Amino acid sequence: MSDEPDVCIDLERWARAKYWTWEEVEYLFVGLDYWKVKKIEPDVELDLKDEKRKAVKDALQFHFRTEDVAYRVSPQEALEIARRAGLDVPEAPSAAVTASEENSTHSPGKLSSGDSNKYNKLLKMLFAIAVVQFGYRPSLNRQTAASEIVRLGEQLGIKFDRETVRARLGEAYDLLDEKESANVLEYFDE
Repeated sequence: MSDEPDVCIDLERWARAKYWTWEEVEYLFVGLDYWKVKKIEPDVELDLKDEKRKAVKDALQFHFRTEDVAYRVSPQEALEIARRAGLDVPEAPSAAVTASEENSTHSPGKLSSGDSNKYNKLLKMLFAIAVVQFGYRPSLNRQTAASEIVRLGEQLGIKFDRETVRARLGEAYDLLDEKESANVLEYFDE
C-alpha cells in the first residue's frame, strides 16, 4: 500500500462542473485534483508542479488581461485558452469535458430540433448585428464589440458578461455556411 496521498483528478466530477475557478484550472491542467490537494494536511509533501501551474495561471491572466472578470471560467473555455496558449494539458481532463459536453447535448430538457433551428437563427441575428453595428470581426482577437454589447445591456438593466457574448458570437460564426462566411469577409473588404 502506498503512502502517497490520492491527488488524481476525479474526472467525472470536474467535467460536469459549470465553472472552474482559475486556481482549480491551474491544478487540473497539471494533473492534480484541486479539492483533494486542499484537503491534505499541509505537512504532507506533495509535488504541486509549481512551474507548470504558473504557466497555466499566466495563460489565464494574459487571456483576460483587458477585462474585469470573475476568476472563473467554463471547462470548455479553459481548454480553449490552454490550447491557444500552447499549454500541454493532460488528455484525461480534456476528454472528460468533451464526453460530458456530448452527453449533456443528448439529455432530456435540451432543445428540440425545431427549437435548435430557432436558436441558431437567433445566434446568426446576433452575429449580423455585432458585425454591422459594432464592427465585430471573427478573425480579430482584440476588439470592443462584446464590451459594447454588454454596455448596451447594462443601460437597459440587463446583465450578461463579455465571455457569454464572445462565446455566442463564436458559436454563430461556426454555424455560417461557406457562402455566409464569404459574405462576411466580403463585407469588410468593401
